[in-house]
Amino acid sequence: ATCAVSLAHGKDAQVYSCGFIPETSFLITAAESTVRCWDLRVGSSSEEPTSAWSYDSIGRTTPYGGAQRNPNNENFVFDIRVSPPATGGVNRLFAAALSDGTARVSAGLHAGGVSPTSVADLSLNDGVMLSAIEWSPDGRSLAASRGDGSLLVWDSRTWKCRAVLAGAHSRPCYGSVFHPHDPALLLSWSSDGTIALWDSLRTERPEPIHYGLTPHQADSPSYPILRCAWSPDGRSLVVAGGDGSGSMSFLGVPVWLVDLVT
Repeated sequence: ATCAVSLAHGKDAQVYSCGFIPETSFLITAAESTVRCWDLRVGSSSEEPTSAWSYDSIGRTTPYGGAQRNPNNENFVFDIRVSPPATGGVNRLFAAALSDGTARVSAGLHAGGVSPTSVADLSLNDGVMLSAIEWSPDGRSLAASRGDGSLLVWDSRTWKCRAVLAGAHSRPCYGSVFHPHDPALLLSWSSDGTIALWDSLRTERPEPIHYGLTPHQADSPSYPILRCAWSPDGRSLVVAGGDGSGSMSFLGVPVWLVDLVT
């Protein structure tokens, strides 16, 4: 039997990110500037979250998107991810990518939900928004995608920025994902139609190991990449995005499956 559960986030609210917390009955969502934790156990009341929290803006003095679009100067949570187990010596950590250009790392998972306690506030202090965030499979690295096309990689053992990965994407980087069996390899993609493969452990003058356009670029130079994923064995890559046809570019959604040379 299946049951549809509606988790209300408020009128006209946009849900940017969602995901289950492994080994629990909890779901975590990010909508506008608020993160919510929901209990999905049978018999529990899912109409209200078990907890909800927002993040104060750090360093940004002008509203993201402009005062007309963001009159309350909200600090939008564009992505939130749960760490692998035992990261940083605790059960789970939560990393959020924010419009003020910071990544916030919190702990606080317990039997009743999440009561967030700050672990680290990560930023280059330049105000460039973060569009997405990703943990490595071993939990030792945290990668953040940025609006200027670059990526930041932090070491979760020290919370120091290990590398700034730049030069591959000319438009916003929409996301990144680590290789399932090699936590050093990081794949990124962008709205400019490019994908790049990086050695995330290289700290001096990091350059992409591989950089290129998707096959669709030959016909649609404005083709945006919206999502990529590795196969479980790490030998194949799926690339998905829009069709590059102006205002309809997010509706075509062609998908390319690429077999990688090993």
